Amino acid sequence: MYIPNSPIFHGVKIKNADEIDRFSLILVFSNYLQVDFKIIFDSMELLFHKFPQIKLKLIGRGNFKNNVEAMIKDKDFFNRVDFLDIPSHSVTLTEISKSAIGLECNTQSLYWNEFREPIKIREYIAFGLPIISKPGHALVEEIREEGIGFIVTNADEFVKAVETFFNDFDYYIQTRKKVLALSKRYDKKRILDNVFLGNLEGQFQS
Repeated sequence: MYIPNSPIFHGVKIKNADEIDRFSLILVFSNYLQVDFKIIFDSMELLFHKFPQIKLKLIGRGNFKNNVEAMIKDKDFFNRVDFLDIPSHSVTLTEISKSAIGLECNTQSLYWNEFREPIKIREYIAFGLPIISKPGHALVEEIREEGIGFIVTNADEFVKAVETFFNDFDYYIQTRKKVLALSKRYDKKRILDNVFLGNLEGQFQS
C-alpha cells in the first residue's frame, strides 16, 4: 500500500483562483547551497520586463538572505523578490496557498537526488499550484504524465513555461484543476480511512 509523502494542512485552506497572487512564483528550500539560483535569476531578468508585476517568493532556512541577495542586488528585478522570514510551517503553507506557481530548482549535485520525492512539490500540489521543475527527482515523470507543469533544463525553457501560464489564464486554470484533482489521490486521511473501513479499493478511486 502506497502512502504518499503528502503534507498535513495545519488548518491552511486551499484558495480560489481569484484569491492568489496571479503573477507569483514560490520556491521553498532547506539549503540555499543546493538551489540552482542561476536558472531562476537568469529567467527573472527576462520575465521582469514582460511581466513587471511578477513576484518571486523565497522561503528557506537559516541565514540565506544576505548570500542570495548579493547575487541580484544590481538587477532590475531586485524589488520583485521577497526573502521571507517564516516563523512556522503553517505560515509557509499559507504563502504557498496564495502563490500561482511552485518551483523546484535543485542543483542536482548530490548522488541521491534522483531518488528523492520532494515534500515541497507535494505541498505545492496540495494547494493547487502548477509546477515548474528541473529534472533529477522521483516526481519528474508524474509531473509530465499528469500534465501539471513543466520540466525545464535551462533559462529559455523556464521563461517559456512561465509565459505559458501567465499569458493564458484559461490554460493556467485548467492546469490548476488537474493539480487539485491529483491532490485528492494524495489525501492520506482519505487513504487511511478507506483502509481502516476495509475499503482497500477505495484508495485508488478518484
